[in-house]
Amino acid sequence: MIVSQSFFVIRDRTDNELLLAKQRASILWLICKANGNKVPDDLKDPYYKDHEDQDQLKPLVVHALASAEYYCLALGNIYSDPNYHNLNHWGVIQALARKGVYVAEPSDVSLTETVLIQTSPIRMSAHMSVIEAIMALYLKETITVERIINAVKRFVPSGGTIELPTDIEEAIVFWINKVCVKMKHRIEDDMNIATPQVQKVIRNRSESERENQI
Repeated sequence: MIVSQSFFVIRDRTDNELLLAKQRASILWLICKANGNKVPDDLKDPYYKDHEDQDQLKPLVVHALASAEYYCLALGNIYSDPNYHNLNHWGVIQALARKGVYVAEPSDVSLTETVLIQTSPIRMSAHMSVIEAIMALYLKETITVERIINAVKRFVPSGGTIELPTDIEEAIVFWINKVCVKMKHRIEDDMNIATPQVQKVIRNRSESERENQI
């Protein structure tokens, strides 16, 4: 467990928790793109707890991944082209390749139509490879280094020397870092204007939560 100098507590995560968090975020992004940038209320958490309190993908999501439905809808929305709607998984992979984005084969399974249509169990490593490729395509088609730099300039003072990014990956990391710094400053400003009594309540609550997690 990592304790910050103020009152924030960051709990260490297991490898399985980190993997699940990545999968949940990636699937939510795909659902969002497949539904015109809106996540349906019943899929805001694509997982449910089974009788052993384990996270499992909802059946609707499993079916949409195994049938390539989400992939087709996402591509159709990205390009505003319904011709993408009737592809199978291999058709999706070929469409990505024609756009210059290649799906990396996972280490534990082969990237084949047979693997991708499996539902019991669903082969998440294979589907994550496809989702990450669609994310890369989306970045390629919609985000430029110039746009990110201009967005950062709107909330970061222009004074001082800043080493600007030169490619998309650097630009995204640059944007994330600047957003985190901006949020840190905003939280610190809010804490500075809080009354001493409020600060004491927050610190006491943080200490109590920290003790419960140790």
